[in-house]
Amino acid sequence: MIEIKHVTKEFIQGKQRVRALKDVTITLQNEMTAIIGTSGAGKSTLLHILMGIEPCEKGNVEIDNISIFDLTEKELSRFRNEYIGIVMQHYSLISDFSVLENVYLPLSFSKVRYSKKEKIAKAKKAIDLIGIDYLTKRCVEDLSGGEMQRVAIARAIVGSPHYIFADEPTGALDNENTEKILSVLQQINKTGVGVIVVTHDMDVANQCKRIIRLEDGAIVDDRLSQTL
Repeated sequence: MIEIKHVTKEFIQGKQRVRALKDVTITLQNEMTAIIGTSGAGKSTLLHILMGIEPCEKGNVEIDNISIFDLTEKELSRFRNEYIGIVMQHYSLISDFSVLENVYLPLSFSKVRYSKKEKIAKAKKAIDLIGIDYLTKRCVEDLSGGEMQRVAIARAIVGSPHYIFADEPTGALDNENTEKILSVLQQINKTGVGVIVVTHDMDVANQCKRIIRLEDGAIVDDRLSQTL
């Protein structure tokens, strides 16, 4: 469970102080949740705070009863590696590595000391789960956008995280690949992993169980999807 308590985030723009998030309080369970809103609504900022990438001026975030702002940088890095899998719109893969090498890379930063054989075994398991075993030896730079995003998801789950945070994971994809990515995320969610998807696309949001709308840094709507 993720508890977001009275989170306020401000930025300096020129000589002005702009409030990106305004006293956001919400509890996220392990369902597949969409965070939606127009550009500048604060949805990516909220996700970055949940990841511990950005601090906030006020408030707190607890993930599975651990207050992430009480952690040192080293502890937070380890916590992220163990608890959170991150999927970005632009994949953030190493282009001249193979699919297998990209997927097992996070295990090199785990507090658990894996042998290379163990890393490969865990990576292949993640790759098989996503259904891209035929890509294992391919170089990432030779893949399509949809294939790269599935590799990114395999990399996100290789360490058996408790949560997947996905920032516009289908923004650069066509309809066919969008459906494939959403199907993969839904399958992961059914295994007990919480999935939080930031999106501006209502078709994507409606494939999630819960939809939270942000506008001007505040929650203006929180409801269950009507299409599931």
